[in-house]
Amino acid sequence: MDFISSTRLSAIDQAMGLASERESLLSNNLANINVPGYKRKDIDFHLTLNEALGVGNPTVDEQLRQFQDFANQQASDRTSLREDGNNVDLEREAMGIAQTQLHYQALSEMAANYFTNIQTALK
Repeated sequence: MDFISSTRLSAIDQAMGLASERESLLSNNLANINVPGYKRKDIDFHLTLNEALGVGNPTVDEQLRQFQDFANQQASDRTSLREDGNNVDLEREAMGIAQTQLHYQALSEMAANYFTNIQTALK
């Protein structure tokens, strides 16, 4: 059995990569908060992770929720909060970064527990 290339560890790795990508996007939004015409960028961590992992067949209600989330994001991206056309909201970005950091921390703990369990099994 190959412990290092397990499905669980691969999923954790993908999720950590998505969390890093989202934090980078949100940080970039903050860096461009004063750039006229800049439109914020974001990814939905959960939807993107489910897609990357090939999580199957969501229910009709889930599909509708996903569509609504996507439509809300697209509307936000097209809307300007300020006269200069920039739609970056400091509070929204800061909350998104904090949420993403919590996801990343939880994933790090899952990875550490995975290796601890392997170490315990080998003793």
